[in-house]
Amino acid sequence: MKASQINKESIFNHLHNFTISPNFKANLGKTWYLDKKEDILNNAILSLPLKGLISLNVYLAVVSILSPANKWDSNLWDAHFLTHRFFGISTNKEYKYCTYGSNVQKAELLLKRVYLLNWSEKQAIETALLVKTSLKTWNFYNNLKDSFNNEFLTIDRHVLTIIGIESNQITPANYLAIKEIIVEYFYNEGLEKEYSLASFQAVLWCNHLFNRNKPNGL
Repeated sequence: MKASQINKESIFNHLHNFTISPNFKANLGKTWYLDKKEDILNNAILSLPLKGLISLNVYLAVVSILSPANKWDSNLWDAHFLTHRFFGISTNKEYKYCTYGSNVQKAELLLKRVYLLNWSEKQAIETALLVKTSLKTWNFYNNLKDSFNNEFLTIDRHVLTIIGIESNQITPANYLAIKEIIVEYFYNEGLEKEYSLASFQAVLWCNHLFNRNKPNGL
């Protein structure tokens, strides 16, 4: 289905059929956001040599900016090398980023604004992420930051595939319309008793990846 043909009943049916499949695992990925935030905190923010140099929120924003067209492991490597280069910890010039060059530049600018130009973290992060072309990364950042907040919902290519939408045609208006439909389904089905919006979305994409025999490639 093309993004211009968004249909609530169709999305509801896709979600229902996906979640009642015999292969669906209700707890697979449920704590994904919480676990990844904890990993980043322990392995980057509180560990040498970055300890004391960068805040958790700024690092999460860097990870989010570098996330488009990226798998999770390479997303973390991109964030690792970019932050280490910025703070002069690494002079490795041979590393090639897995995401787009424009994302690398945006993440570098975020760090420059916070740590060289004295912007507030909030202002710098919102300037980098809270734009119409970055709805996915803005929601991803907020889901990583607080996976229990039901205001934000990351809609990536895996979720779009599950609900039968062609991901290459998504506009900001389409994105918001799809979010409203998924949120309506979420509450209609009483899923808030079991999940947050973020954990439900993580369960969807982890099941999608698992079914494609790629359990580690987020």
